[in-house]
Amino acid sequence: MNVTWVLGLPSGHETGEYVTIDLGGTNLRVCLVTLKGQQEEIDIKQRVCRLPPTIKTGDAETLWNFVVGSLDEFLKTHRLTANREDRSLRDGRLCFSYPASQDYIHHGKLKTWTKGFDIDGVEGENAASQLRDALAKRNLPLELVALVNDTTGAMVASAYKDPDTIIGAIFGTGCNAAYVENQLTTRYSHGN
Repeated sequence: MNVTWVLGLPSGHETGEYVTIDLGGTNLRVCLVTLKGQQEEIDIKQRVCRLPPTIKTGDAETLWNFVVGSLDEFLKTHRLTANREDRSLRDGRLCFSYPASQDYIHHGKLKTWTKGFDIDGVEGENAASQLRDALAKRNLPLELVALVNDTTGAMVASAYKDPDTIIGAIFGTGCNAAYVENQLTTRYSHGN
């Protein structure tokens, strides 16, 4: 079991616009997610990029340049700018569909590639830090504040509409699940 550091689920009353990046097994999605509150439907504007085979077997720099380039294009297309006043458009979230150990919610050390990926320089490294470095090189003012597994992302998104949600599951290029653990019985410790 991998601890996600997501210590609560949404009530459905949250509002705002949020930038997300979803690195899956087949596609990269860059999204602007709009939450309207009152458990209304989530509005999503997205750019879907099929991941070319050269990305899946290249190196870390090529991967993160592809991700950041796609993000930059999306932001320009939708005329979005990150600024200090609007934290929701400045703070980015990465949905990372690979097994990662996390000491914090904004950290994720890749354990091993799955789904046919074999990218040099990422296994055993903090994928969130690598993305932050690529954002800085491109001079994009987005700060990565969270890295979550796709199953955790599915659970959180579902809980926004249905507060009784306690499980998220993915059946796609890969298969995985996340669930809500009783926090009183979960032992959280740095490095374990």
